[in-house]
Amino acid sequence: MKIDPKEYITLSSEVLDSLIDEGGFYELSVKENLDSFDITNLLNNYNDVNEDMINVIKNNFDHLKSIKNILEDQIQNTFNQLLIDLFSQFNNSTSLKYLNTCKRNYLKGKAPDCSFIYKNVNIYPDDEHESLQHFVVCVGELKSSIKSIDAPKAVGQLLRYMTYILQIQQRGKAYGFITNINSIRFYCAKQENDTSIVYYQSEHFQMFYGLPKASSSSSSFVNQINTSAPTRYFNEKTLKIFIKFLTMDTNFYGYTTLNINTDDYLYDDIFHIKMGLGNGATSFVYLLANNDKLINNPICSIIKISKHDKYSKYFINEVKILEKLKTSNSNKFDLFFENIFSYSPTGKICLLKKNF
Repeated sequence: MKIDPKEYITLSSEVLDSLIDEGGFYELSVKENLDSFDITNLLNNYNDVNEDMINVIKNNFDHLKSIKNILEDQIQNTFNQLLIDLFSQFNNSTSLKYLNTCKRNYLKGKAPDCSFIYKNVNIYPDDEHESLQHFVVCVGELKSSIKSIDAPKAVGQLLRYMTYILQIQQRGKAYGFITNINSIRFYCAKQENDTSIVYYQSEHFQMFYGLPKASSSSSSFVNQINTSAPTRYFNEKTLKIFIKFLTMDTNFYGYTTLNINTDDYLYDDIFHIKMGLGNGATSFVYLLANNDKLINNPICSIIKISKHDKYSKYFINEVKILEKLKTSNSNKFDLFFENIFSYSPTGKICLLKKNF
């Protein structure tokens, strides 16, 4: 069949996105839209980093100080334990919770190494993890110590994740970081208008002193093998910046997808979010599962979360209507409606329960 050269095949943005790799994403979407920003200035409002916090990082990183070439898996394992320890010991100092998602393809089929959600949100990464895409606040990527964190493919990978977050959550900005444990950069993606996203990168922060230059080339790898192991010394200034990034106020991160904050009770001590059930004009609805899997009488539990304060009055009005219906015809109510077990007086959250 002869094709007229004047005819063009139009691909949807989603199809086009699936056809390019991280390096291609950098060239097409990031390269001409990448600017710099001063992360230290943004973090200056927080000054509660103490020596105990810094020591958590030092204690977890200590066994890596004399290793020359640190593999990505080693770094992943170290960061995993570090973040668990940090958030466990200083839970009152942060609004976030850390999840190891390096093997959880929850973000349009992609798996960021580190994902952070609000600490009162309970989602099991090993369970139905696609719901994470609605709750993720910021992300991080980890590379081996011999890989450059400035490689276009590495930067494109992280900023692609952050772009997906903006698209899925329809929020204005998102933050992330890339580190190879030797150094770290922070990034911000901002939605300028309906079609344009601008990306920002911080300066290059050394996490250790006395390091060989990182490179993605095989020749550099061979040269490093033939040299003695580097002597690493902690750069406390950078460690403080990293801790500040993880312990900022919720307003800093720009999460606006759901009308929740860390003071809201999401029944996380009883349930975890199993899967998304629906997305309406005013709210998201999720199926919950009991944290205790040994419960003999399972209950179908559903949580409805408002998208914005302006919808609170609709939530409260809905609750009042259902309560009137239940009072007027309690025998048949359960046949047609879900029972409202609990709801927030501010009209943000409504918990619905129904026995099987």
